[in-house]
Amino acid sequence: MRTQAFLEAVSSVGVFLLLAVPGFIFTKKKILTSRQVEGISSVLVNFLWPAMVVDAMAQARADAELVRQAGQSALWGLIIIVLGALCAWIWLKVGKIGNEPGGILLFAAAFANTGLIGMPLIRLLLGEKMLFLASMVELVNDVLIFSVGILLIQTGCGKPRQAALRGLLSPGLAGVAIGFLLFATRWELPAFAGEALSMAADATAPMVLFLVGAQLGEGDLKALVRDGRAWLLTALRLVVVPAAVLALWLIFAGELTAVGQTILLLAAMPAGSCCAMFTRQYGGDWGLATRCVMLSTLCAVVTVPLWLLVTIL
Repeated sequence: MRTQAFLEAVSSVGVFLLLAVPGFIFTKKKILTSRQVEGISSVLVNFLWPAMVVDAMAQARADAELVRQAGQSALWGLIIIVLGALCAWIWLKVGKIGNEPGGILLFAAAFANTGLIGMPLIRLLLGEKMLFLASMVELVNDVLIFSVGILLIQTGCGKPRQAALRGLLSPGLAGVAIGFLLFATRWELPAFAGEALSMAADATAPMVLFLVGAQLGEGDLKALVRDGRAWLLTALRLVVVPAAVLALWLIFAGELTAVGQTILLLAAMPAGSCCAMFTRQYGGDWGLATRCVMLSTLCAVVTVPLWLLVTIL
């Protein structure tokens, strides 16, 4: 059993690398421009990812147990955010890091990339049912990003604090809403529509990993590995927070169920890419934010399969 689990983890590393390497090479060799990488990202965020969410929820069949698990997942989504923020707050106090750029680091620690990277990987590693539960975690993540999260970024950039709730009106959240409606009403899509959604969903994970490689290829890897704060953030995001989530799960649930596997892997995702985007928008240290996102994403290629191994053993 342990040998098989180890081989599965190694295999997942191989899958991640094989799908990310072409994107890295394409940008390093200038086959892809920055504008084209932005276009791929836009297609993912505004089409493929929402389609994947709707597909997962449309295929799920409502029952009392699944509804209970959905509520449980949403609660744990909130716990992941609180744990990340708490760990970062302790780090900032001990390290005597001020609000600028402390708010940025706090955001990066609290809000993992549970949507763009987490959900496709959950679908790839654990299947459609767990993807439905992951969408509940992402719903909580989105609501708090565009309320509390924006306030943290504004603090970290030295700007007046003002929530940007209009950001909630996004294709991603629309996909969650449509999918949840299909799940709750048990309305079945026409066969051709369901097939189209499934085809789009199948393309999401490979495209996400290709994009990760492309974004890493755009960065300055030497500057990336020399940034001590980015390394500390990465360790906190990829090791400390999931370890805390695992400990709490075992204390309260007693054993790591399939739902627990999903929660743990989502807790182990890298810093959300929106951290760099928002920091740039508000005129903060977007270089630091970008390095935190990129370094944690790069290291997640190794740490996520290791956490998968932990869940299987």
